[in-house]
Amino acid sequence: DHRAAASDTVIIVAYHLPIIITRTAGGGYNVEWDDDRGLNRDGMNLPTQCIYIGCIDMEVTDEAEQESIERLLLENYSCVVLFLEPELKAAYYHGFCRGYLTPILHNQMHQHRGVDPFQEGEWRAYCTVNRLFAAKVMEVYSPGHMIWVHDYHLMLLPSCILRKLRSAKIGLFIHAPFPASDLWGSVAVRTELLRSLLNADLLGFLLFEYTR
Repeated sequence: DHRAAASDTVIIVAYHLPIIITRTAGGGYNVEWDDDRGLNRDGMNLPTQCIYIGCIDMEVTDEAEQESIERLLLENYSCVVLFLEPELKAAYYHGFCRGYLTPILHNQMHQHRGVDPFQEGEWRAYCTVNRLFAAKVMEVYSPGHMIWVHDYHLMLLPSCILRKLRSAKIGLFIHAPFPASDLWGSVAVRTELLRSLLNADLLGFLLFEYTR
């Protein structure tokens, strides 16, 4: 029975980093912890060292600025930022995550209206982004680190990580509701998603009924 200690390191992976970053008039940046997300070390009451991996809301397209922000967040906040191309982000987040998965997870059946709600291009974007997150995990992972993945935006991440790190210890917590089995059966890529969920060593849901 291993209890987390101050010498342990947890890599916390979520689509949104638990920080708010904005540009200042002087050309610098203002960075604050986003307490509303509840994913920082204090919010989760973790005694361990933490490394955070995720995206930021501020749009940054200049490579030099991206590198500057990467250094700032890693050195001062232990945050590893992933920048996504706008088209990839739109297909992944607004398309597959919000447009396709969110209604199903909330037990809402899609209305076809002549158009298949499942779009292959959005699914490919979801796969691509999960692989990009896995690559960021590889950059900071050391043997013994624990990896804690958050929410349905990254349900493929356990599979992506285990292809490279066979012995990694992975937890996955789904912050959204989880649908009834008959509705989950309508998900076009349910096998791929379910296989990845089961690749996690520990799987958590909001309510016990979602595990059934």
